Amino acid sequence: MRYFSRLSLQAPRRSEGTFAFPRSVASQRLVRDERGTIAVMFGAAASVLLLASGGAVDIGRIYGANQRLQSALDAAVLAAARGILIENLTAPDSIQANVRTMLVENLKVAMTVPITLDVSVEERAVEAVASVQLETPILALAGIKSMKTNVRSRASIAETNLEVSLVVDTTGSMKINGHVGSVTSALSDLINDLEPLAPKIAMVPFSEMVNIGPAYQSSWIDLDGRSPTHGIMFDETSGPVIHHNLFSSMGIQWGNCVEMRAQPYDVTDDPPVSSNPSTLFVPFFGPAVSPFANYLRAGYSNIQGAGVVRDRTRYIPANRASIADPGHPGDFYTPNSNCNRNPIIPLTTDYGQIRSRIASLDFDGGTNIPSGLSWGWHVLSPGEPFAQGAAYSALDTRKVLVLLTDGQNDMKVEANGFGMFYDKRMGQTGKSWIAMTPLVDARMDLLCKNIKASGVVIYIISYALGNTGETAKQKARMDKCASSPDSHFDAENPAELRRALVNIVRSVTPITLER
Repeated sequence: MRYFSRLSLQAPRRSEGTFAFPRSVASQRLVRDERGTIAVMFGAAASVLLLASGGAVDIGRIYGANQRLQSALDAAVLAAARGILIENLTAPDSIQANVRTMLVENLKVAMTVPITLDVSVEERAVEAVASVQLETPILALAGIKSMKTNVRSRASIAETNLEVSLVVDTTGSMKINGHVGSVTSALSDLINDLEPLAPKIAMVPFSEMVNIGPAYQSSWIDLDGRSPTHGIMFDETSGPVIHHNLFSSMGIQWGNCVEMRAQPYDVTDDPPVSSNPSTLFVPFFGPAVSPFANYLRAGYSNIQGAGVVRDRTRYIPANRASIADPGHPGDFYTPNSNCNRNPIIPLTTDYGQIRSRIASLDFDGGTNIPSGLSWGWHVLSPGEPFAQGAAYSALDTRKVLVLLTDGQNDMKVEANGFGMFYDKRMGQTGKSWIAMTPLVDARMDLLCKNIKASGVVIYIISYALGNTGETAKQKARMDKCASSPDSHFDAENPAELRRALVNIVRSVTPITLER
């Protein structure tokens, strides 16, 4: 409008035969006044814009401080709640002091202004409100000299039952590489850390297979050779070979180790039922193999470079040789030589029993991780073979499997939970153990997937694997096996092993955070 008015005050242009009216003094003054008004308005607008942009800087500082304060307070109340649960702290003054100390420690670099803190303590909860008053130098130009920000955190101890399966690698590499002391010490500390949570704990030591212990029920076991993998390590041209019969003919007692079940049940938690022989567990009877586990005098046949006795008639006391077992001084090779000597402990609250087992662990044999994982899952199951776990659907129960291993699947010359390389139970060519290892890895991948699908949380510690191309592949496999990459810990020394186990305890502690 002003622009139109200004134009309307301009004199007509001079043209030939005409003349222009002279500009009046009043019109010239009006033009100058309007120019001055615009300048004043521009200055005022610039001030407002400057204040707004500067205020945004102040508000951004307040927001950043709020976020740092919230994170620090969350950590402080969580630590205090763990103190109630794990350290049995009950004195409100001590718990409040812990929150203040932790908050100050977390913020000593991030924030240098005084903080107001109010902490309240309940029997199973800690709540805190923190506030800070921050100066606003830009907004002060508008009369706002400071702003206050408040945060709230509440950590509550949930009424949750915890079931933990400790799947522990007890292979010979642990002993050869000098890891036994650090591993057993770390496991003992883990039990101490878990005990205040009152969990049920199971322990599953594994090597080339798992020892189910003497408390098994015969209904789980294939005693009469009906499973499709029962006896296939031996020559069955004259009829089925039944492992219990071989033990009887040798005059030797079964060592309570079992083979992996026939596919697909090697990677499932289906209960063993007599009506489906593939779900039954085959008692392990290791054939005599030269030069390892060569406990028979004669009858060896060459199978792809390995001497193996497949003829059942050779398994008699008269053909037995007394060959020393170097892994166990004073002992001799038997059909149980590759059987893990550490029986499973099913879910229990007898933590003394777990500690005693840890202290007496025997380390020997090769690595068959699927055997440990499968039985680590079975002990948490609500169904057979142990049937001691809560229902998978139970909302008040958390099921956790912790795998500790220093190796990768290592198929050797002797028989293991997956039999012998030549029996082709996994679809292998039957020519070597090397060709069988990728198949075992694939079964492990599927097993991990199925365990997680059932609702079990998997934590994995890869201990002292080192850094090579092969171990990098193994660590990547374990990243996928764990419930998340953050649930797989690469620990290269005892201190890192201890930290990994502490982090796992913190993760499984049933504490919820509210804001």
